[in-house]
Amino acid sequence: MNRLVALGLATALTLGLAGCATTASPRSDNACDPGLDVLVWYRVPTLPDTAQRLGSDEYPDCAATFDMIQETSPTDPGYCTEAAWAWDNPGYNEHATPAKHLRDAVVRIGPAC
Repeated sequence: MNRLVALGLATALTLGLAGCATTASPRSDNACDPGLDVLVWYRVPTLPDTAQRLGSDEYPDCAATFDMIQETSPTDPGYCTEAAWAWDNPGYNEHATPAKHLRDAVVRIGPAC
């Protein structure tokens, strides 16, 4: 997977295509619980490690953020995605470059983890 695809994932997450941090299952009324903040840390070859905070945006089907991160994160050599609850990382600066690893990651995807 190239950098452009990985950056596309980060852009999609930033634009709110990923963000429901609950474990809610799809409901017919589309009334999702807004969820709690999730921090996501990325390692992409040739770029500094980055992170972002996913707020209370929702997937259209109320899918859980952790599930969607597992389904959409790159698994090619050199890539790593970690996600953790924001409350487990008090004071975490998602704007720092390079970003620090997360504590108590709920999911880790990719061979560079």
